[in-house]
Amino acid sequence: MAKRPASQYVCQECGAVHHRWSGKCDGCDAWNTLVEESQGDATPKGLGTGRKGRRIEFVGLKGENPQPPRWTANMEEFDR
Repeated sequence: MAKRPASQYVCQECGAVHHRWSGKCDGCDAWNTLVEESQGDATPKGLGTGRKGRRIEFVGLKGENPQPPRWTANMEEFDR
């Protein structure tokens, strides 16, 4: 499940910031003055991070790509 963007509650009377809503502002003791403000500035993971991954090399479906060379372990059980 995607994480919701963090939000904060700001008092419209004194500007105090709260992380949870409550009926009364702790800064100025005013009732019902907290308004939710979203902090949606952060981009979601995987979008616009600026990082580049490995380049993908596509393989043909007709078998034109040769098999990679095999390594030997010098043990008969593994080198079958």
